[in-house]
Amino acid sequence: MPDKKDSSNTSVSENDSKKEDGEKDASTMEQEAMQTFVLLSENVEQKVWDIAGKLWRKSKKIREEPPIDWLPYLENRFIDQKEFSFVNAFQYTKTKEERDLLITYFKESAFKTIVKVVQCVYVAKEIEKFLVLLDDFVVEDMSRIERFNEEVEEPWKAFIHLLHCSNNFVRNIASRIITKLMVGQKIKRPSSRQTEFFLEWLKIEMNEENKYLLSVARCLQRLLQVDDYRLSFMNLSGIVQIINLLNTGIKPQAQYQFCFCLWVTTFNSQLAAELEDSGIIPILVDVMERCPSEVTKLPRVVCGIFRNLLEKPKDLQIRRNNALMMIQCKMLQCLDFLETRRDLTKDPEFVENFEIIRDILNACVTEFSCFDEYFIELKSGRLRWSVVHTSKRFWMENAEHLNENKYDLLKILIDFLQNSNDVTMLCIAAHDIGEYIKHYPRGKLIVDRLGGKDALVRLLSHRHPAIKFHALKTLQVLMLGHHQLVPDTETVSQRLSRDTKIGFGL
Repeated sequence: MPDKKDSSNTSVSENDSKKEDGEKDASTMEQEAMQTFVLLSENVEQKVWDIAGKLWRKSKKIREEPPIDWLPYLENRFIDQKEFSFVNAFQYTKTKEERDLLITYFKESAFKTIVKVVQCVYVAKEIEKFLVLLDDFVVEDMSRIERFNEEVEEPWKAFIHLLHCSNNFVRNIASRIITKLMVGQKIKRPSSRQTEFFLEWLKIEMNEENKYLLSVARCLQRLLQVDDYRLSFMNLSGIVQIINLLNTGIKPQAQYQFCFCLWVTTFNSQLAAELEDSGIIPILVDVMERCPSEVTKLPRVVCGIFRNLLEKPKDLQIRRNNALMMIQCKMLQCLDFLETRRDLTKDPEFVENFEIIRDILNACVTEFSCFDEYFIELKSGRLRWSVVHTSKRFWMENAEHLNENKYDLLKILIDFLQNSNDVTMLCIAAHDIGEYIKHYPRGKLIVDRLGGKDALVRLLSHRHPAIKFHALKTLQVLMLGHHQLVPDTETVSQRLSRDTKIGFGL
């Protein structure tokens, strides 16, 4: 009998649990997903340090160095007796329990002393040692960040001057502490000026030559979990710089950390929408294709980004364009390969993202027109010869579409002529502008007004013969008289019926 009661109670509790789960709204699910990744991120904190290269190795050496002699600071009255007692005892504590007892004994004066010492120490070795001890202190128990913010008003200000230091290690270890203090302050955030200064500093440090790049990425991983910081970083073009950095030869660990930054950013629907023209999708597909097979976390976080790009933007057209871009970049084929990896398919969160992405893309494939393919190819910035470029029927039906959105696609083609160094792209751009002029009577006036004619003339002096050929051919079309163009009054259907040899072949 007791067993039956227990089982019935269990079934009731299970039903209640299922009911509660069914009532969770989208925002709650988003928060849970964010917490999962944050917990994962916190769990790998030490692993990140282990592979963080120079920063971790130097921190390890500094921990083994002799303690700081605080007596000169006391004698010169930089600190008083009580402050001397705290910092001297602080560097000799060995365990978390000892440090907790020390904080309990000195109470609020402990955190004020830390801030004062940071501002009065200028000897490189001593500030390095003290910052390493302090970073270990806050990493050991993140609740100490809350105490910091409670006991000291705007404590991050005490570390800002260290970002101007010539010592690379001091700058980067200080940035880690500043990051933790800024994220931990939930009531009074730093002013917009202070936030922009620090984010701009991180943006400058964010280059593939920086030996402390992983530390910079770790700071951004924390900061971009806060929506205000995401918006500020986007306004500083920091997100675009992350995307460009992923297109370079940085290592998989750095790729993962910066993809994590993009993942948390795309939870903001406004920012997810603004990434439409950033080139993020082709670059992330390339990242997944180049990802070593033993790396599992990178495909997982990239799929998380793609799901957000397909779901978060409020504009249906933006979501559709993102889906078409993924199709154009062969994401479906990439998903087929990922499905064969057992290490990924065991993860329920990855499987959920995988299935949602695949279902949305498969639904879009059925309505994928030739012009959609052309539109997405231009937006991706990766032109390759295909039927949409060489088919006369395509240009008869779609040439006027290049006028939409204030000649957006035409401007992209002209921009390729002016700025691209790729031979294939220059040939295709010149060819497509020629086809546009042939099939849209007023096209040559518009191309001339947008600077296309001047760009074509400059290409006549290009070293590559194929580029010269296509530029010359388009210029010949541009110089034709009106009587040689298709009549303005002729409709597309009349043109198609007039020309019997029209098809999708070359």
